[in-house]
Amino acid sequence: MLMRGGEDVGFGKQQCIDWYLVTLMNGMEISSTYLYTTCSSSGGGGGGRSNSGSGGANNNDIKSTITNPCLKILVNDIISKGIEFTTEQTLNSIFGSNSKINLTFAQANYSSADTDGSTTPPSVVLNSDQTIKSFDITLKLNEKTMPNAAKEYISATVIHETLHAYFSYRDKELNPTGQHNEMATDIYVAWFINAIKNIYPTISDFNAKALAWGGLEDTAGWDTFRATYPYDAGQITLANDEFHDGELGTKCSN
Repeated sequence: MLMRGGEDVGFGKQQCIDWYLVTLMNGMEISSTYLYTTCSSSGGGGGGRSNSGSGGANNNDIKSTITNPCLKILVNDIISKGIEFTTEQTLNSIFGSNSKINLTFAQANYSSADTDGSTTPPSVVLNSDQTIKSFDITLKLNEKTMPNAAKEYISATVIHETLHAYFSYRDKELNPTGQHNEMATDIYVAWFINAIKNIYPTISDFNAKALAWGGLEDTAGWDTFRATYPYDAGQITLANDEFHDGELGTKCSN
């Protein structure tokens, strides 16, 4: 039997619900197993963000199977607050308003502690006119290392992976190298800084910029930045390491 459990953890017009598999015997609950979390729009936009196309429907097309308490809360927070990729396209307008356009957050065990997260190649079906008929993509977080990082770093990792999802939806394919190079342009570094500061308003501009550059060390944009501003590049690398180790920022309390 599948039932809703837990409390709404949404902000504004977004709601997230925990789902459990419940076993009953003689009408009494004898066990329950957490399955996943779904987040959906209840209609309209909140906080100046657009949820176009929601029409008041709860399609639950953004799903989370994350069980780690810290990661789960931060992912749900980002889903609920939303991410604005363009003035017309947001995380929830793309992935939360069409039952055939789906995004799943998951946790995974990586062999390397240096891997914060990853985006799996999407499953894409196109119509005859090359528009998207269906799209499914999964974003994963390192379940061993991420809970020990600062909240700001975890959120930055989630934003980084959602940007991969957006680019993959836009281009109908996952191209990590090309997408990283696009993220390393001035326009997307500025976009990332704004996205981080929307979640953590008191974070310094420099630390927000440091988190924006995370994961982009193999790009031409980073090479140019490092050659032009070697001191700043060194401080950005140091700040990212400290956020990753939980020495800078706010630690999660699992």
